[in-house]
Amino acid sequence: MTASVSGSGGIFISYRREDTPYPAGWLYERLADHYGGERVFKDVDSILPGDDFVEEITGAVGSCAVLLAVIGERWLPVTGDEGGRRLDDPVPLHVRHRPPAASSR
Repeated sequence: MTASVSGSGGIFISYRREDTPYPAGWLYERLADHYGGERVFKDVDSILPGDDFVEEITGAVGSCAVLLAVIGERWLPVTGDEGGRRLDDPVPLHVRHRPPAASSR
């Protein structure tokens, strides 16, 4: 089990590693310092090896009070292995479900 966003008031950071790893990391460090690491969720810092990635992301999004989407210049045009935009590809789900999961609450 991961160090999830505990209780209400948690912060979830959504980002693309290919596009915004530095700003997301910087933001995570500042927020974790201020609010405590257990209240801030960022996948590589919060999901343990062997955990179900989609399940952990979905749970964290469902329990957060704030979702910060860090969108860089390459967010929209990033392509997958097949050459199409990753945003349009239903697989992998973790790329597309974060903001919709948050907005459905």
